[in-house]
Amino acid sequence: MSSSRPCLRLTGISQSRVSSSVALRLTASAAGGRAAGAAVVSPELAAAARHKARDRAAQLVKAKSSLNLDGGHLRQELGVPTAADGVLALADALRTDVSALRVLALRSNDIDAVGARAVGEALRSSECKLRSLSLFANALGEDGACVLADALRCQGCALRSLNLYQNNISEGGVHALAATLGSGECKLESFVFGYNNLTPTGARVLAGALRSDGCSLRYLKLANNGLGEEGTLALAGALGSGACKLRFLTVSKNGIGDGGACALAEALASARCSLEGLILEDNDVGPRGARALAGALGSGECGLRALDLAFNRVGCSGARALSRALGAPGCVLDELNLFANGVEEAGAEALAAALRDGRSALRSLSLANNAIGVEGAEALGDALAGGACALRSLDVCSNRLGAEGARPLIEALRRGAECPLRELKISNNRISDSGARRLAEVLASDACTLRSLTLGTGGGINASSAKVIAAAISSRRGPGGLWQCQGPPAVERAVRGRVACRRRWATLHVACRLLACHSRAVITANHPLRKRARGEFEVDADDDDEDPFAELQRPCAPPWPIA
Repeated sequence: MSSSRPCLRLTGISQSRVSSSVALRLTASAAGGRAAGAAVVSPELAAAARHKARDRAAQLVKAKSSLNLDGGHLRQELGVPTAADGVLALADALRTDVSALRVLALRSNDIDAVGARAVGEALRSSECKLRSLSLFANALGEDGACVLADALRCQGCALRSLNLYQNNISEGGVHALAATLGSGECKLESFVFGYNNLTPTGARVLAGALRSDGCSLRYLKLANNGLGEEGTLALAGALGSGACKLRFLTVSKNGIGDGGACALAEALASARCSLEGLILEDNDVGPRGARALAGALGSGECGLRALDLAFNRVGCSGARALSRALGAPGCVLDELNLFANGVEEAGAEALAAALRDGRSALRSLSLANNAIGVEGAEALGDALAGGACALRSLDVCSNRLGAEGARPLIEALRRGAECPLRELKISNNRISDSGARRLAEVLASDACTLRSLTLGTGGGINASSAKVIAAAISSRRGPGGLWQCQGPPAVERAVRGRVACRRRWATLHVACRLLACHSRAVITANHPLRKRARGEFEVDADDDDEDPFAELQRPCAPPWPIA
């Protein structure tokens, strides 16, 4: 990239000047906090401070393949007064041939543009093995973005994933990054650029990069960037161009509205679109946008597998349209999030009907906070108990179900293998003590295949009912059972205890198997037939009838099978 670009204001900063300023800060810290205006700084003390920080950084990058220094931990870990000092020491260590670090997270460390320059120089080095880097919320600004964009073009840069969320990067930085992404020299496959200043203009520039044959991006997150309908239209054009390689796109909180949703739906309906995951959370998408997306899902050309429409206003009519798409022969969607969309009873019933007949491939559905009521819960329970439903995860939190609404969902779990559900989220529904006791009966049964349960702490379950559920979980001795639970403390403790017990048995089981294998090898080596083959001695005919493995035929197994 040309050094004459206006945004690259750090070009004139020499490395010696940066190192000198860092040495001054390190020396001031090492000298016991003397005033910044001290007349003379000892060169020996400065060198010792730099050496100590670099030694610690070298130890970290040599010993770890993944390092998380989020939230100011960079200064604490390296013992430096400022994050800029720490990142410079860390960057030096990354350029050494002993570095084994592959993943580095530096969220919220305030490393600014000077730190970005140091990181960029490390990325240029062929010795740096970083594959994933998070610089979330570090005030990099336009200058820092331009420095990183230059580094990503270098042949020695091995980075595949970069997170620049919330760094106040505006138009100049966007242009530099987009030019790098489309250059064919950048190897990035995952790029997080949320909460910056992308705007519709920047979206058009980025869309141009996505259309380029040289762009290798597969995952792109652009949440909270003020794209609006105009910026979404530009991105949708790139998605349907046939050149874009994106598999996953997040444009949450961008105010795209129905117009933006319709543009994305048009791209999704094209066989040239490679998108498999789309997050449109909190975008003011209404029934019209939902119907357009449903049309794309049912077109037979759409390869989308995950769709997140949380915090929109899809409503009952939008849910009906989506239910029709789920039953279409060409629909491959297996994850749908409709959290807080005003789906209500009729919408839930329509979705349940699509699940009941087995035509839908959907495996995960969230209808939390949608006022689906008792009727909606009954329809979902019937679908789960029908034997043809493929749903593995269901979220119905905050739907005012009560004990009556929870009953059909709990009863469906009694069907054992006929009910495919492995995860149920039912918190904040006031299921009361009667619902809790019914749930306890199901959890104690070997037929129940549930693995994860969310009850929350506001489900209207008193302490005695929580103890009943905990006792049911602890008493179960059959295979399966809960592995994860969020709810009253007594229930969580019971699940943790069961998981710990299963792990101990699993460890013992493995140890016994290893011991059996070792014993079998020893016995086999000393078997009379083996000794006779080696010519060590002759055996009687009766010796051949002995079974040296008789004791090993009785396996040492835990009370339940090890999954």
